Amino acid sequence: MTAWVYWAGLHGPFLLDDSNNLAPINAWLHGADSWRHVMFSNGSGMFGRSLSMATLMLSAWLGGYTPFAFKLGNLLVHLLCGLAGWHLLRRALARDARLAAHASLTAALLAAMWLLHPLNVSTTLYAVQRMAQISTLFTLASLGVYLAARQALEQGNGRRALVGLFVLFPLLVALGLLGKENAVVAPALCLVLELAYFGHTRADKRALGAFYTLFLAVPGLLASTWLLHAGGLLSGYRERDFTLPQRLLSESRALMDYVGALLLPRGPSMGVFTDDFATSTGWLSPPTTLFSVLALVTLTALAVALRKRAPSVFAGWFFFLVAHAVESSFLPLELYFEHRNYLPAFGLLLAVAGMAELVTRKLHTQNLSRHQLGLLAATAFALALGFATYARAVVWSSEGTLLAQEVRYHPGSLRANLASAWYGINHDDVALAHAAFARLLQSPDPRTVELAHINRVLGDCMSAGRAHGEDLQQAVALAQPKVTLGEMYAFDNLADFGAQRPCKGAEPATVADTIVAMLAATPSQSDGERAKWRLRLTAAELYAQTGDWVRAMPQARLAWQPGADAPVGAFLIRVYVHNGMHAEAERMYAEVARRAKPGDINDQRGLAALREFLDQDATKAKPESPAPTP
Repeated sequence: MTAWVYWAGLHGPFLLDDSNNLAPINAWLHGADSWRHVMFSNGSGMFGRSLSMATLMLSAWLGGYTPFAFKLGNLLVHLLCGLAGWHLLRRALARDARLAAHASLTAALLAAMWLLHPLNVSTTLYAVQRMAQISTLFTLASLGVYLAARQALEQGNGRRALVGLFVLFPLLVALGLLGKENAVVAPALCLVLELAYFGHTRADKRALGAFYTLFLAVPGLLASTWLLHAGGLLSGYRERDFTLPQRLLSESRALMDYVGALLLPRGPSMGVFTDDFATSTGWLSPPTTLFSVLALVTLTALAVALRKRAPSVFAGWFFFLVAHAVESSFLPLELYFEHRNYLPAFGLLLAVAGMAELVTRKLHTQNLSRHQLGLLAATAFALALGFATYARAVVWSSEGTLLAQEVRYHPGSLRANLASAWYGINHDDVALAHAAFARLLQSPDPRTVELAHINRVLGDCMSAGRAHGEDLQQAVALAQPKVTLGEMYAFDNLADFGAQRPCKGAEPATVADTIVAMLAATPSQSDGERAKWRLRLTAAELYAQTGDWVRAMPQARLAWQPGADAPVGAFLIRVYVHNGMHAEAERMYAEVARRAKPGDINDQRGLAALREFLDQDATKAKPESPAPTP
């Protein structure tokens, strides 16, 4: 049934960052890049996500570079996750005295609900979310191994337990980390299962102590130390419009919204364009912030109180919370995404099963037993979820239909409106694009209005070859105290288009002047922030397009920050050469060579091209030998 309800959606389009993340795979298919570079130098996440990239490459190799090929692969992984989830739930429920008699059937029903849940559409039909899927698959497998090893330890089979705990478990977690970093929560999830289902049993404390010391305590201590002294993971807040306290408050609302969406799916209002999720700026701003915090505290206290009476409630609720610990806590990520529930949803469904058993213990019926009534209700709910998923998959099969629904239910979403605008322009429906920009220009958020003006310039250039200068002027007038990735991408796109086709009113020098003027409004923001140095580089490149290498030089120099990549230095070398600063160009080449990655084929090709460029320049600059005296 899962395959059937998803099939229509497999023919849908690429979305959001699909094209950027999958572009190296397309280059590999056409012989323009090596498989090693695509797998191991993609730069995604802390661990590279090479296993996810390998599976995506396999999809493209088997089915071609098409959305269908990637989404079919996602569907297959989705089915594997359902199987792994069933195996885990079956083992967990077998430890619950109240649910053990029907553990396998209950686990099958819960796995069916998860497989058919419409909230998972935005993971399964979103190609690059293969990364979340691979991480989930191996995390579930590692937890299943833990439960098997833990039971073996309980039964005195120490050899089997040690192999599971110290060989299979870390191997599966490592594979999960190569899918996506979320798998790092696996040891903490083991602790949740331990407290829920094994807390009252005797076991080899030395083996368990070594396991949790090695895989939970030591990594946690190292991570905490690194955060306190380096703060590397938290530096991203300098490019966000919210602070750490504001994100933590906002995530309380996000978590409770996820709970509601999992228990009572909202159909059309669910979506992938969720950048309109409001930031909590205080306990009562919005008022649901305080209510969400109180609800989380209450549910957590209830789960703790029920640990012995209903262990599956405890296990499921804390599984849900811990599985959200990476993406829904302190890291400077965006506030809300549906795909973050892909793993946590198993926990919430487990908690629901435990609570359903608890509240119906004294239920007496005349015709149906409590077991039969539960089976009927669970089956009906799974079928209802399946029909909802089918309806959502049909919407996702058409880009126009998907965008129309997203804009209708997320009218304040910058991404949804921009995607709608580009869709309108590409399909000769300029009115659709104008309507999208008009909605954004009425936003109460000044940054959204600023970005709407910049993007409308690009829209006008694409549709008419002529932009209104007032838009760039308004963008400067609305410039914020710090630039973000939004400005970076908007000007990148505008510069890329201008390099291909001229646009009156948005000439390279005019756009460069706009960038410089907007950056002048950000004196308190460090020049080392990625968005800022990337904008400097874009301005320098635009000046260079007009032949104004003198004005390009200060922007290129400011772009060459400690965190900048080698291509920035490569451009600065060319700026120096064009300004006759040959010694500075040679010194910069040595610095670029130090920053270039030895195993990165593009970096090495770039270095070779730079060396050739400098050698040619040196030949031209060398004075001719004087003619011999007769």
